[in-house]
Amino acid sequence: MKPPPRWTAEQLGQELTKSVTIFKRARLEEPLEAYLEQFEIYQGRVEELVEATVDLTQLRAVAIEILTNPQLLEVFRYLPGPPISTADLTVLSDAVSLSGKRLRTNPELVEQVVETVVLGLDRRRFPWIADRRDPDETERHAAIIATAALMATQRVGTTRRNQGKSLQEGQVEDALLSAGLTKVARRLVVTSAELPGPGEFCGESKLGSRKADFIIRLWDNRTVPVECKVSNLGDQLGQAPEQRCRCEGRGVASRLRRDSGCPLRGPRRGLQGAQPRGCAATRAHFVLGARPGTDARLDREHETGAAHLTANGCWTRSPAEIRHFRAE
Repeated sequence: MKPPPRWTAEQLGQELTKSVTIFKRARLEEPLEAYLEQFEIYQGRVEELVEATVDLTQLRAVAIEILTNPQLLEVFRYLPGPPISTADLTVLSDAVSLSGKRLRTNPELVEQVVETVVLGLDRRRFPWIADRRDPDETERHAAIIATAALMATQRVGTTRRNQGKSLQEGQVEDALLSAGLTKVARRLVVTSAELPGPGEFCGESKLGSRKADFIIRLWDNRTVPVECKVSNLGDQLGQAPEQRCRCEGRGVASRLRRDSGCPLRGPRRGLQGAQPRGCAATRAHFVLGARPGTDARLDREHETGAAHLTANGCWTRSPAEIRHFRAE
């Protein structure tokens, strides 16, 4: 049986450097067109809302038309400073939902939603509302540009995060398949009977009361739930990233063990991005154990350094513990 590998602080530091380099390259190469396209889209929608409400002075008069139009409703939520999410607007308006059917049959709810937004209206972007006057052309144009920029920035950021998570999960899946595991359908796991079979894994599934991005069943029947995390928290943030990684990892582990009732090996967290030096490795280390009758080891490194997977002959102890370290 091969001894379990241990990564030194120097090796992890090299991976950190690689991860930061990849992050910088990806961010700098991100096309400006993505933002400009979103900006143009949102500028048109903001102009439509401003025109329909006569420079926001007639919000109440056309409220039902705005609130039942998904595109204009999104712009409407960005009128306050800071913007209000759909969930927050629903709660602040004491509403069960903001569905078109409910709004059309409940004028009082419509009034409450409008009042909630008007109370939080951004006076910097829309100064004429507080002054009870008409805006000049410069003020109107500045308000439209500022709101469109705010919405475009949020959209691009959301898209970037979603793409990063999808990319990382794809790399982890490729690594699992390369290790000889078989992908099976997603599922709800309440007892060990619902787990994937030995040598199998499934995508995002509920394990007990918690979701895992992957549930892996080792060849020795142990279970490894995996959480993928994309983060670009640098050294300048001090201890916070390290503490977050530790606390979240331990919390997820304890809840999964308590709620699932399954024999767990892990859980494991797949990390990607520019992590601080005091935090865990910048690659995701997953422990699979060996396929029965083999002593094979897979050590595959992907371009982003996000999915480093090791399978070896160690059955009783993790061969790839993610260790916190302090680089000198």
